[in-house]
Amino acid sequence: MFAKFLFTLFFIPLLVISAEVDKKDFFMQGDFSEIIRFDRLSYKNGSIEEDASQALQSIVSKIKMHQSAKEEIFVSIIGHAAPQKNDDRNSALEQSKNFAEDVEDTMHAQGVDANLTFLSYQADDAPLFSDETSSSRALSNRVMVTLYVSQNKDIDGDGVSNAQDRCPKTPLGTKVGSDGCTIHTIVMLTDHYKEHNAIVVATKRNETIVAAPKDYVLLESAQTPVEVLSNMPEAEIKALFGEVISNPNQKATRFTLYFDALKLSKESEDLVLPKVIEAIQKSKNAFVSVIGHTDTIGSDSFNEKRGEERAAVIARKIKESGAKYLYLSAESYGEYNLAIKTQDEEKQVLNRRVEILIR
Repeated sequence: MFAKFLFTLFFIPLLVISAEVDKKDFFMQGDFSEIIRFDRLSYKNGSIEEDASQALQSIVSKIKMHQSAKEEIFVSIIGHAAPQKNDDRNSALEQSKNFAEDVEDTMHAQGVDANLTFLSYQADDAPLFSDETSSSRALSNRVMVTLYVSQNKDIDGDGVSNAQDRCPKTPLGTKVGSDGCTIHTIVMLTDHYKEHNAIVVATKRNETIVAAPKDYVLLESAQTPVEVLSNMPEAEIKALFGEVISNPNQKATRFTLYFDALKLSKESEDLVLPKVIEAIQKSKNAFVSVIGHTDTIGSDSFNEKRGEERAAVIARKIKESGAKYLYLSAESYGEYNLAIKTQDEEKQVLNRRVEILIR
C-alpha cells in the first residue's frame, strides 16, 4: 500500500532584495562567456537613419533573448559625435549624449530591462571618417552597442549560477532548490523490508512516487513540480539524516487507537488521544501520519473506505485540538496490514484501529 504524502501548505513568498551592481566594475572584470559588438547605428541631422533604426530592432531582439534566458548581462551604449570645425567640443558632447539616450530609450520602451543598460558618450577628436568636410565629419555621428554576457559563475558551488542564485553563500554540500536557497524539506525512502512500500509526494503542480530505497524528493514549495532523484549517496544520507537514523529515540513516535465501527473506544479517547496531542505539540515541525485499519469482515473496497473513515475521525480530532504540525496525512490500509493475522471474514477488535506516526 502507498503512504500518501499530500503537500498542501501555503508558503509565504520570499522577499527578494537586489543589490545595486557597479556596472563599470562588471565591464572591467572581463570574464565573459560572450561579447557581441553590434554594427554602428548612424545618425544624420540629429535622427537615427532608417537602416540603423531597423538594425536597432534586431539588436533589441537579441538582447531580450538573453534577458529572457535570465542570463547575467549588461548592455553598453556609447554615443559618438565629431565636433564641427567651428563648433566647440561641448556641443559635440551634448549631441553624442542625445544619440545614446535615444537608443537607450528605444530599448527600454521595447522591453529591455533598464537595470541592464550602461550609457556613456564622447566627443570624438579623432573622427571615424575624414575631418576635411562637415559632411564627412557627420558620418562619425553614431551609437555603438555592445552586449556582455557573463560567465555562469557559481560562487558557492551549489549548482545554481550566480545570476539565478538568491542565496549565494550557502555552505558547500547544502541541498538547494532552483533559486539556490536551502531546501528544508526532503522526503527520502530509507531501506525497508515491507513489500509495496512507497511514498506519494504531491504538490499543486504534480505528484510522484518514491518507491526505491535511498530515492528522494526535494520539496521547494507547494507550487513547484516534484521529481524523484535516485540513490542518495551514503555520505549525504549520513550528513542529512545521521542523527535520526542512528538514534532510535529520534524515530517516529507511534500510537494506536482502537475503534468499534466508527466510534473510538473509551480508553483510546480518554487516555491515548491526549498523549497523541501532547506529542504533536512537543514536536517541532511534526509530520503526522494517520493510517486507518480494519479486520477482514466485509469486502476489500468496504474495508478500504472504512479505514479512510477511521483515519478521518482522528485527523479531525487532531485539527480541532489546535496542536501545531507541519504536515498531516490521513490514509487507509484497509485489511492489508493486520495487527493480528486472521482468516477472511473473521472479527478481530485489535485490527480495528488507527495508527499514528509522529516524526
